[in-house]
Amino acid sequence: MALVWSTVVLLLHVVSAILFLVPTSLTSGLRYPDIKEVQLRRGPNAGCRVREYRDHEVVVPGCRPQAILVRGCFGQCQSYEVPILLPPHKVSHHKMCSYEEVKWRTVELQDCEPGVNRTYSYPYAVKCRCRRCDPSDTYCAGI
Repeated sequence: MALVWSTVVLLLHVVSAILFLVPTSLTSGLRYPDIKEVQLRRGPNAGCRVREYRDHEVVVPGCRPQAILVRGCFGQCQSYEVPILLPPHKVSHHKMCSYEEVKWRTVELQDCEPGVNRTYSYPYAVKCRCRRCDPSDTYCAGI
């Protein structure tokens, strides 16, 4: 009986090693269990909301620094890892609190030197949600 179990264990190790060495292009079509996002008590975006920052200072060369009201996204989003039996051996899900809807605001800066562009435009959050980092509109290094 001990010989049977040691053979089974050895066989499992060999299969695992072979699967580990199989290129990911061959395993990319494998279907993993359907994983649904874990919901917060009040919905998936309950920990992510718009927040006002009143002391944001705009610094433009040739103009006096000026404080403006900005709105950004603030909060926490759920993340998780689920172990699986085939490489890569886990499925990770990481979201961040970010813009869902944004408007661009423009202000005229005060006390600027002649010839300096006084117009300053910036994103102003209208609605936020938990989403995957999108490098087209966010710096995603390390995420």
